Amino acid sequence: MMEPNNNLFEILRIIDAKSINQFKIFEDVIHYFNPQYSEFKKLGLDTSNLDKSFIELKKEHTKEIRVWGKKFLTTCPIDLQDAFIHISRHATSFPQLNLRPYVVFKYSWKLFFKKFPNGRIILVNFPSDYYNILLDELDPYRISEFEDDSDDDFIKSYPHEFSGCLSTEFPYIAFNLMANGIPTRILGTPDFQYGVLLYYVPDITISYSQILDSSFRNQHVLNSFTHIFSDDLSQHMPMQGTILLKKDFPKPHVQMEYYKWFINIVNLRVKDFLKIQDIFKREQLVMTINRAMCEAQLCIIHMLPYLSKILFFNCLDKLANFNTAIENGIDEAQSFKQFFNIDFLENVVLQKLKEIPDDIGDFIRNLLNEIIIIIQDDNLNPNYMRALRNSVHGYHLYENNLQQLMERSADVNNFIVNLVIPLIFYYLLLDWTID
Repeated sequence: MMEPNNNLFEILRIIDAKSINQFKIFEDVIHYFNPQYSEFKKLGLDTSNLDKSFIELKKEHTKEIRVWGKKFLTTCPIDLQDAFIHISRHATSFPQLNLRPYVVFKYSWKLFFKKFPNGRIILVNFPSDYYNILLDELDPYRISEFEDDSDDDFIKSYPHEFSGCLSTEFPYIAFNLMANGIPTRILGTPDFQYGVLLYYVPDITISYSQILDSSFRNQHVLNSFTHIFSDDLSQHMPMQGTILLKKDFPKPHVQMEYYKWFINIVNLRVKDFLKIQDIFKREQLVMTINRAMCEAQLCIIHMLPYLSKILFFNCLDKLANFNTAIENGIDEAQSFKQFFNIDFLENVVLQKLKEIPDDIGDFIRNLLNEIIIIIQDDNLNPNYMRALRNSVHGYHLYENNLQQLMERSADVNNFIVNLVIPLIFYYLLLDWTID
């Protein structure tokens, strides 16, 4: 079992426009990116030969670097929001891996700070040991799905490997949540490179809309389904709610305490589940929260009310399942119902969310307060919401479930799906201990 330490995911450096010109940063970036440098450094070996080979490699690929750089610069959109997506997505796309740090420094970061002079790039240590050791523990349980090759280790898979939700994926999914977990806003872009997470933070508010544009053929088809399980007010805007329509949303680059807090939360939760001795219990726990985080993000960005609410109920099911693992003595049905219990939301969840710093913390708490008002005003009581959730499986239900459904119109405010975000943050704040 990997021993938890204090520096699993540690902020190595926060880069701004002033510090980008310091040569030491470039030297650091080369070391952060290149696994060989990291290994040599751990062993206390001389890196001068690696430096020489890097210089030779750079000369060999000079033309390719220039071509890539020209395309990267000339294809950057004029619109700043689109420019951020372009830069953060393609910053490390140069095909020669060992030259990426040089190309990133020469082109990507300089363009980033030209477009976003008050932006930040957070470099976070991403230990390679974490991934390898967790998989090593699962190695004895690898399976072959082809009878004739059952002894061939090369084609064996880890249990549930292709779900993308093993415990190895928790940091990736969590840091993506840090970037995209606020409805209709993008707070940054995580870019995972060898042993380091590059997290790009813009100095502008980047938002997206869920209003359907009928000019695209696929969206023309989707438009025909916007009335399915939509509320009676906002068929074309599932995320209706005053808090999401505010134009004075805090700019991401002044939310640095939030990013630091979130990185620390990831550290704490990883330390929690690394202490779980039973490998399969650990995987059960982490895979459940991983899927909940994925469904939460898909839920809040989806343009169709029907699919958004299906993902909403699916996410709440995962959280209820997760809750039974860390809260002994409460079953899934009870766990699900408490998500619509006003006392639980106000006196437990909301109080815990006070630990989230910066304006983002205020935003998440205000989000929950607005949802609480909707639950009260629209009488979305726990039993009714549980019955509505059960209808996902069909309508041949227990008599009391069916009766509750037929006594209501199923007009559920589309904004309710945003409840998944405060709940996800609530569970990230709890200690993950199981028997």
